[in-house]
Amino acid sequence: MKKTNEILDQARRKLDDIVKPYLWPQEELLTYLNQSIDELCENFVLEDDWRSGISLIGSSNITFSQADKTIIITGGGFRDAGLHTVKEFTVIGTANNNNTFTVSTTIKPGVSDTKIIVDEALVDESDTSAVLTGTEAVCIIPIIASTHTYDYSDRIVRIKRAKLSLDTYPLSILRTSVNSYMDGNYPDWENADDATPWMMLTKGFGNHRFRLYPPPLVNDTLNLVVNRRMMYDITNNDLGQNIPEIPGELHEKLHYGIIHRAYEKQDAETYDVKKALLHKADWDNVIEKIKRQNLLEEYEAETVTPHNAFT
Repeated sequence: MKKTNEILDQARRKLDDIVKPYLWPQEELLTYLNQSIDELCENFVLEDDWRSGISLIGSSNITFSQADKTIIITGGGFRDAGLHTVKEFTVIGTANNNNTFTVSTTIKPGVSDTKIIVDEALVDESDTSAVLTGTEAVCIIPIIASTHTYDYSDRIVRIKRAKLSLDTYPLSILRTSVNSYMDGNYPDWENADDATPWMMLTKGFGNHRFRLYPPPLVNDTLNLVVNRRMMYDITNNDLGQNIPEIPGELHEKLHYGIIHRAYEKQDAETYDVKKALLHKADWDNVIEKIKRQNLLEEYEAETVTPHNAFT
């Protein structure tokens, strides 16, 4: 696994741009790196689910202060998949106050003595300990009774699976469909009475929106398994850090994506169509290999023979 600066240095050496002033400033190479990572993610490199998120590590103590609406975490730190990500947290008091509320903050893994400003004064000063759980907002969506249409994060590339928390049947995964199928098979489906949803419609409601069918009868939580983009863009502050969300075997390939974009820069000293095409071919091979692996996995998932115990 390579650190961000090592990936950029590798690309800069191959560009023969190691003497200042650089033909490609660091900010430009970072832009090309982020674009390359985003392209990987569009091809389903990253998978996440509702069990992902933040967990406290070490001997962490949590102190609530109702007066200034803060939560102080001392003596420990965070374990997190990302470098620095805006997260949604649920904090549950374990002493005299069992209220739950949501806070939003930017944290870094491994950083102790962290102060979080909370959104609501629902904490009790007598609470000196808590369970702090965090999950990507992309993977958990609150469901409201009688409300059928919901937004989801623009970081999601594909929703692979969705399941309601209150629907405890082991195989109760929501089916996915589109409006045309519903129109042909369920006349007047848009006026269905509230019940337990069993279908998710992901087309025809605007970008990053879906509709549940039928509308939910009660409040619930929708748990998602998704392919997504990185939760943040890499900046100069991350140059000495790893890129933990991207599989390590792909770190060695990222320079192809950076270099072909660099040679496409519209400048007399940088633009080189032949070199751009050469390195783009290498990068396209990386993408095609990922696509073939995805197709193979989907084919195996669709054709596996069920075990007799489950038929």
